[in-house]
Amino acid sequence: MRSIDDFVDFYRSRNLVVLPLIPRTKQCVIDDWQKLTAEELLKHLKTNSNIGLRLDGLVAVDIERPELWPVLTDLSVEAMAQRTWVQRTGKGYHIIFRGETKPFKVDGYVEIRSGSSQYIVVAPSIHPETLKPYEWVTDIEKTPIVEISDDDLERLRDKLETLRRFKKFIEAMTDCWRRHHRHSLSLWISGVLYKMGLSLEDAEIVLRTIIFMAHDEEVDDRIRALGDTFEKEYSKVKGWSGLREELLGITSSAEEAEAIIKLLPIRKGLLFEAMPLAQLIKNAKEIDYIANPILPRGCLIVLAGKGGVGKSLLGLHIAYCVSNGKPIFSYYDSKQTKVLLIDNENNPTILRERVELMGLNPLENIDVVSFTGWRLDRRGALAKLKHLIQSNGYGLVVMDNWTTLVSTVEENDAVQVSNILTNLRRIAYGTGCTILLIHHQRKGLAYAVNESDELRGSSVMFNEPDIVYLLEQCKAILSGDRILKTIKNRLGEEKSIRLGFEVDEEEVLKIMFKGEEETDTQVLKAAKPILEHLKKVGMDRRKNILEVFSPSFRRATIDNALRYLVEKDFIVKKSRGVYSYVHGLEDALVEVEAKTL
Repeated sequence: MRSIDDFVDFYRSRNLVVLPLIPRTKQCVIDDWQKLTAEELLKHLKTNSNIGLRLDGLVAVDIERPELWPVLTDLSVEAMAQRTWVQRTGKGYHIIFRGETKPFKVDGYVEIRSGSSQYIVVAPSIHPETLKPYEWVTDIEKTPIVEISDDDLERLRDKLETLRRFKKFIEAMTDCWRRHHRHSLSLWISGVLYKMGLSLEDAEIVLRTIIFMAHDEEVDDRIRALGDTFEKEYSKVKGWSGLREELLGITSSAEEAEAIIKLLPIRKGLLFEAMPLAQLIKNAKEIDYIANPILPRGCLIVLAGKGGVGKSLLGLHIAYCVSNGKPIFSYYDSKQTKVLLIDNENNPTILRERVELMGLNPLENIDVVSFTGWRLDRRGALAKLKHLIQSNGYGLVVMDNWTTLVSTVEENDAVQVSNILTNLRRIAYGTGCTILLIHHQRKGLAYAVNESDELRGSSVMFNEPDIVYLLEQCKAILSGDRILKTIKNRLGEEKSIRLGFEVDEEEVLKIMFKGEEETDTQVLKAAKPILEHLKKVGMDRRKNILEVFSPSFRRATIDNALRYLVEKDFIVKKSRGVYSYVHGLEDALVEVEAKTL
């Protein structure tokens, strides 16, 4: 393709809307170009025109400063050009995707353009300032325009938001980035960004932008120092004072140094804005599932249970099934996704034994962070977790367990626990990755007025997650069965599932679905009068209990109510068909009463 007509014909063959522009300018020859059809626009095209593409169904990333390319993407220009259309402009680059989004601009740096009310200039047009032709890096005849995902758009928008907030500070520091000062400046800026509460990801964007705009060749050393800073304890990091001292050696006065520091923006977390409810609802994500209905996407789930009940085995089973797209419990179909296992409970030897016990193979789609010093309550830890999820594309993270993953948090302190769990929920929702956090049940608790009391620590452990599961040994029968009970679910219905933990003929442990338990309102309604009856008589046979309550409830409901009361330790099965009230549980009726309301 050489002539304007050749390019126009090609663009039209790809169903793109071509705009006629005034020669050697970016201005369209007509004012109402947004409203005209592709055919009407072509009537105004001349042989010496510049041309543009109206962004109907397209997203264009306009990088005005080529130095910013490595800040925005890890791919080289050539690698990106093999995936979608990339164009050299007179100053920088255009990257074009299929999709639509709200436009966003960082003046002089980067702009996201999209929709039929915006356009870009394209080859073979001449740039009005540099007088260089626009050129495609991509072989556009062989490479299609790829669609950009909502997640990629959101990550890009987050980067541009950080650039916009720190733009003035970045430009001032670029001017100060001198050979004998830049090492120290990178250290002190790292400290300042850390103490401002930025995530490691956002801090890296700021520092990388300064480095590349200042043409500093020691990129890796600067970023490594930033990471090291975010690993340190807050009290041991030097920031503001170090930056101030360094700037005093560069600028002409203390006032000038202070003016640069004042360019740092207010911490984003301190700002909030209102939006129309209709807009919030319109943009809200639909509930999607890795495995319907037990494992929604993008939520925080707590799996609790007593020691030895099999929580870690269950978590490993779920991780394996999801990583291979196999049915969970050989029953609930799952969508395959990459899995991260963070295990501070079990050392590698124990993990190997469990993998062999359960016959788990293959394991290529599971990554693990095992028996390390990483803790959720360390500064920058949550930002690192988010970055790890985004960079590796994890759809599920299994964390085993809460106690071993915190070091300074007092688990009964609601504020401390909430700070971590709230941020875990935000990470889950923002990345679309489900986080399954394993936790312990209280020890020595004969019964609980509310099931939330069965979780160890602050009530926040129950209140904050989207879903809370309780794994219990089934006490009503002599088997290895467990009951996986939903005690909270803000995303759907509560269920109670019977699971078989059984070793097959090849001595492989299998976790199998064995049916749903009837713990609905009818069972609870039956449980209350049965408990009252046994409290009065002390002990009674099943045959008599059935006779007393069969006019009001089905036999199966009465049997399930008896089993429920036994499993909750409210009554005891003395022998076959004989049940006894447990004295000292006078308030047990309160829980049953609460559940029936």
